[in-house]
Amino acid sequence: MPRRVLLLAFQLLLGESLATLLDQAPGVEVNGPWQLEGGRIPEAALASADVVVLAGDPGERSPLAELVVGILDRFPDLPVVRVTLDQEPIRLYRCLRFPSGSESLIDLLATLSTRA
Repeated sequence: MPRRVLLLAFQLLLGESLATLLDQAPGVEVNGPWQLEGGRIPEAALASADVVVLAGDPGERSPLAELVVGILDRFPDLPVVRVTLDQEPIRLYRCLRFPSGSESLIDLLATLSTRA
């Protein structure tokens, strides 16, 4: 079964280039690129995706964090990958859910790596 990639583009040219690249990859089915207008994402496309790829830099006026959080709130098991042309070209956002309680928080904090 192919991996279904929903490709959302802040920068359409980068989105089209990624679509061309991903279309050639075996086992990948690309839906898009969809140009992001006002942060609206096709709900049916989100519901059927295995991974979301955000192409490009939304610029200062775009609420990228709100967009990613909105996707992960509705679809917590859906990985979101952001691809840009800057120095850190690929970023992965995932949602991890844990039971509430101080013991769970302490256990979680103990498993996180520290920055050097």
